[in-house]
Amino acid sequence: MINIYCLHGFLGEPADWSFLKNGIKGVNLHFINLYKDFDPSEGIEAFASQFSSMISPKEDNYLIGYSMGGRLALQTLTDHPGLFKKAVFVSTHPGLSHEGAIRRCCMPSSSKTRSTPCFATR
Repeated sequence: MINIYCLHGFLGEPADWSFLKNGIKGVNLHFINLYKDFDPSEGIEAFASQFSSMISPKEDNYLIGYSMGGRLALQTLTDHPGLFKKAVFVSTHPGLSHEGAIRRCCMPSSSKTRSTPCFATR
């Protein structure tokens, strides 16, 4: 059976992919809830590990990621290269690479901690 896993963006939700139900028949569509099913504070590598453990490598798996979901998909493909036959990335950036950008995004600027999840790797 063909499985298509869809990862929404930062401000998105699984329902963002519901339009696919009308256009794609005969496949299992999996609309992953990035905030309900995973803890963003654990980091991108933890996401890749948890997400990949849900997927059977014996099936035909495809992956679609939008924006932050695409970044998470890239990490999953990097850590588990044989798990998906194909992947589609929409409006995806490979991550923060400049040290200053990482500090601004991920490091607290005061005693308050940043509530935005940071999916950056060094």
